[in-house]
Amino acid sequence: MLTDNGSAYRSKALPPPAPTPDQIPTHPARPTAINGKAERFIQNLPREWAYDFYCHECNGRLLDKSTHITGNALTPPLTTLLRPPRYMRPTFRNPQLFLMDYLAYIINRFIKLTIAVVILPIKILADFEYYGLPDGNLAKTISLLSDGNKATAPAYKSLIRRADIYINLPPRSVLDKSGIAKSGNKRDFYSLAPYWWPNPNTADGLPYIKRDGYVNPTSREGTDSTAFANTCQGVEQLGLAYHITGNERYAEKAADFIRAWFLNSRTSMNYEVNFAQEVPGLHSGRFEGIIEMRHLTRITDGIALIKRSSHWTKEDHEQFRSWLSKYYKWLLNVDLPIEKTTEFNNHLSWREVQVIQFSLVLDNREFAINRIKKYREELIESQIFDAGDQRLELLRANSLGYSLFNLEALFRLATLGEHLGENWWSYVGSKNQSLYSALDFVAPYCDATKPWIKSEVRPTDRRRIMPLLAQAYRVRKDEVTRKLLGRYYGDGDEIWRLYWPLDENLSDTPGSDHVLDNKAIDPTGEK
Repeated sequence: MLTDNGSAYRSKALPPPAPTPDQIPTHPARPTAINGKAERFIQNLPREWAYDFYCHECNGRLLDKSTHITGNALTPPLTTLLRPPRYMRPTFRNPQLFLMDYLAYIINRFIKLTIAVVILPIKILADFEYYGLPDGNLAKTISLLSDGNKATAPAYKSLIRRADIYINLPPRSVLDKSGIAKSGNKRDFYSLAPYWWPNPNTADGLPYIKRDGYVNPTSREGTDSTAFANTCQGVEQLGLAYHITGNERYAEKAADFIRAWFLNSRTSMNYEVNFAQEVPGLHSGRFEGIIEMRHLTRITDGIALIKRSSHWTKEDHEQFRSWLSKYYKWLLNVDLPIEKTTEFNNHLSWREVQVIQFSLVLDNREFAINRIKKYREELIESQIFDAGDQRLELLRANSLGYSLFNLEALFRLATLGEHLGENWWSYVGSKNQSLYSALDFVAPYCDATKPWIKSEVRPTDRRRIMPLLAQAYRVRKDEVTRKLLGRYYGDGDEIWRLYWPLDENLSDTPGSDHVLDNKAIDPTGEK
């Protein structure tokens, strides 16, 4: 420790303790002595103001000390910027030469300052940040794990178990499917509409007819749907495992998954999704198929988690950014047929999740702000009614499942709104409807014994309500939500508990005999 024992720095009110054998008094005026070094260090504090952050690598300090703007240091002292460097001092004898050199020096100085203050922060903020969660959530999770928090430990073990499974799985690509789109190109994403069945009244079964809620098992065969969803989920979970543990094997596998599906020139998927959710005999592709691309947000979030790894290269990053830019442009201009009954329901919500998140990722922030303002009003006004019910989703055969599915999209938009400074949580519509009223409508059905308001073709997994409650409770610390969490939160191993951790003790609320069980999901997608 450097100290200055000069008389000017001594406190009469707080005298120093008796010196120990390892303390050596020095002359206060000698710059080479300990107190002189301490004085120099003290003087350097305001001069080295730019180094107010931690660099993992030496090359992190790209700019000189007076223009490296990061952290809380937003503007340098003007004297530091304008003071001529030592190498210019001999030119004082030649004023004309000095003025020319000094002008060039100042111009160079302000160019660096502009880069540091304006350009670098924009690039850093927009370059594949983790937009799926509010700032600080993952840091909170890591802190809880470090402190031995018992509520997050099972989820962490589940994450590592899944990540280890993914490590042993081969990367998938669009070429792996046995079916093919009407284009005849296997690199086109291809899927079938799940609720459409062969027509019993025609010899060839065409055109297919809709039976809402009843999944045609052949719609899952020979298509890209399952493999694509599992690839995206794998990238995000491998990325999260790498982010928490620092194990490079997880980042390496996530990068392999991304390269096989998006970057490899032989196996990459085409960016235009014109053949998703085909209805045989009617449409070779539909607007509804865009909802299957919602998993792409997991890819950009996964990249944000592994981008510091050496296994994710600059070339990989630029290639994927180029692919995503093309898909984004296609998404904003797509013209595919859509059913009127689905035009304004969860399909619109999940499309906007993609549009706004990819706008952020691709540096189109102003567009994202305008878009999220527009759809905050439009979606809440058109989808949520005065009682909190989502009537467009209540029309579905699996109405509770679709109510939760749309609410998941709206909550995701609320999170994106936080990144953009636009508050969805406090917005109240013309009929007093809000995100909270929609959650309050479905929240009582955490109780598995409580019948839903209408029958469903297949029962909905009511555990899906839990992450919505945890997400809302982070913002609205209300007693009703706290009691529901205390009764049903339990100690499960679902990975969402790492995304929305609770550090409060909810055990003071009486337990329930109906705590939901926690089944693991096989990441291979097989039953």
